[in-house]
Amino acid sequence: MHNIVQEIAAPVAEEMLTFKEMFRENLMSPEELLKDVTKYLSEGEGKQLRPLVVLLSAKIHGEVCKSTYIAATAIEMVHTATLIHDDVVDNSNERRGLPTVHIEWGPQVAVLVGDYLLSKALHLTTINSEFELLKLVTQAVQQMSEGELVQLAKAETLNTTEEEYLNIIYKKTASFLAACTSTGTRSVGMDDTHVALMTEVGKNIGMAFQIRDDIFDYEINNLAGKPVGNDIKEHKLTLPLIAALRQTDDKTKQRILKLLANHSNENSTVEEIIKFVRHNGGIEYSVNRMQQYCEKAVEILSQYPESPARRALIQMAYYTGTRKS
Repeated sequence: MHNIVQEIAAPVAEEMLTFKEMFRENLMSPEELLKDVTKYLSEGEGKQLRPLVVLLSAKIHGEVCKSTYIAATAIEMVHTATLIHDDVVDNSNERRGLPTVHIEWGPQVAVLVGDYLLSKALHLTTINSEFELLKLVTQAVQQMSEGELVQLAKAETLNTTEEEYLNIIYKKTASFLAACTSTGTRSVGMDDTHVALMTEVGKNIGMAFQIRDDIFDYEINNLAGKPVGNDIKEHKLTLPLIAALRQTDDKTKQRILKLLANHSNENSTVEEIIKFVRHNGGIEYSVNRMQQYCEKAVEILSQYPESPARRALIQMAYYTGTRKS
């Protein structure tokens, strides 16, 4: 799958190298502990899809400039910070095949390093007077935090509706992808109309991305790097389960919810709920919803003149719905 990402990145391959250099430079600190952790983070960097989206969103409108690089760097810093904090909240042992920061250095260091990265991102935007970028990024972080908190609260009640689920994933994932497309577009001086269009592109790709993530949890051969049934163990009602519960009678629904509430850590429960979802159309329904979001992003992008950046963003939309990790 990394080959597909390289293909998508081709129109901004040189710009990605410049971004990576800027990102690593901005991670630097004279403090030994921070130096060790940030070096570790650089070595375990993922596909860096978010800065790639920033660069492509700029390129579809013009030439990548200093503002674009600042946006891409700030976005990746914020994203890395939220991942570190998420791993502490979820008590995750691994990310991208490596031990998480809190496993390697402890939760205190992990939380503080996350805070450090957030403050570095804010500092980078303010010293360069990128106040529009600052507004867009901080709005997205606020929404991400709200989305995660709402999801935690709903895990206690086990009564999430599809509408509530879509609101949660918009806040926790899609709002940030929307910030990537909008900051990239704004960085090259585009007006509100173009920013609004590209915000919709980011939102739709983000919605599809999170639904795909939630489908992974119910796949038998899981290649996504997270344990199968993780959402079940955390009492999260995501779209595959919400859709399957709608297709069954009240008695079965109550039995499944009771299992989820009281026995979610047992392997037999996880297996039974996965089987239930697969047998009651939960996967098909979710795949269909995900594809609708992918198509909506492609529909908007098709309004733009033909260019390598447009093709790459369309490929990104399709990749979101077909990726295996």
